[in-house]
Amino acid sequence: MGRVFQNSFLTLSATAGVDGTAGLFFDRSPLSLLPCEVNVDWQGSRDRVFTCENKLGWTSSIDQSPLVRRSWVLQERLLTTRVLHFTGQQLYWECGSQEASEAYPKRIPKASAFSIKNWSPKNFTITRDPRPDWEIGKLKVYRIWTIILRQYTRGDLTKPRDKLAAIAGIAKQMQTYFQGDDEYVAGLWKRHLIHQLLWQVDLKWQKSRPRYRAPSWSWAAVDGEIWNPYSDTHLQLERTELVKILEVEITPEADDNFLEIKEGHIRLSGILVKGYCREFKEVARPMSRLGISKDLIHEAVALLDTWPAGLHDSALYCIPLLQWEHTTNGQKYTRGLLLAHQGLYRRCGVFHITSTEGSDTFMRYGRLSQLDREEYEELVPDGTVTIRIV
Repeated sequence: MGRVFQNSFLTLSATAGVDGTAGLFFDRSPLSLLPCEVNVDWQGSRDRVFTCENKLGWTSSIDQSPLVRRSWVLQERLLTTRVLHFTGQQLYWECGSQEASEAYPKRIPKASAFSIKNWSPKNFTITRDPRPDWEIGKLKVYRIWTIILRQYTRGDLTKPRDKLAAIAGIAKQMQTYFQGDDEYVAGLWKRHLIHQLLWQVDLKWQKSRPRYRAPSWSWAAVDGEIWNPYSDTHLQLERTELVKILEVEITPEADDNFLEIKEGHIRLSGILVKGYCREFKEVARPMSRLGISKDLIHEAVALLDTWPAGLHDSALYCIPLLQWEHTTNGQKYTRGLLLAHQGLYRRCGVFHITSTEGSDTFMRYGRLSQLDREEYEELVPDGTVTIRIV
């Protein structure tokens, strides 16, 4: 399907349709297309006419439409060159250079419409620069991917097993853009896998973990809105990678690495720390504090992939992935994965520590951590271990 939309000249979209029977055309009032004009007469000043603009027209008709809430549609909308949206109010035009409508046939005012096609996957270049200081480069493509992924995971899928398939067309274009410099593995990009592993689930969107369709370290293994605050920005900072990726292996269900995964694992070496998380509430949102030994770590927060996870006050394993110095407050930040261990390690969340004191305490515990033999594959004298995450 990706190639169909990628090669289409024009796509007609029944954007207001709630299902496949709705069709393209809807009853509407032609008056809604006419601008609302207000005549103003101030004493001592000449008469003036003001036009009232509906700045929410694009949002209500396109972004909040039944069709756009479907995850599959994002790929179709991004890959096609031009889209003509049939909504309940008017026709909308969307392409790589502008948005237009019946009310604004030349161009919708910039402040009234933001099209996802600003992040065009056509050859993975930005068709319109949303920020004047934006440099087009391969590192920026990871940010584009993060934006697309967040938008994609907000949507709904009728068949949950389509989680990877419904974004495969975009991923294939991205891999073509990299020209062999990167490889797609279970929804992540291998070259910067340490950063890619630090995705998290928006707390408002957490759900229970569905049946297996990807390894636990892949965002495709869970439902809910996914985002990664550490995409291209941290690739440009001075940072310390605290683990080494030794092996990445996936076995797809079909002969296509972009679709559902039958099984997969990563092997990595780093510091492994036994810990626990304890529930607390902040601004009415469920979160957890991270503890090591009997102490809560200063400025340490655990963000679980599912809620409720049934993991509070139970043993977890923490493996730090990245450490860097904050550019404004000078504090040392540490971020890593939370793992559950029942014979095999599986990801259950991420943690972050936002202070030098907390980061130093955590790393000190890590070097002294006592692990049982069945909790690692290999132990080296510097205190790092090799583990496998499935």
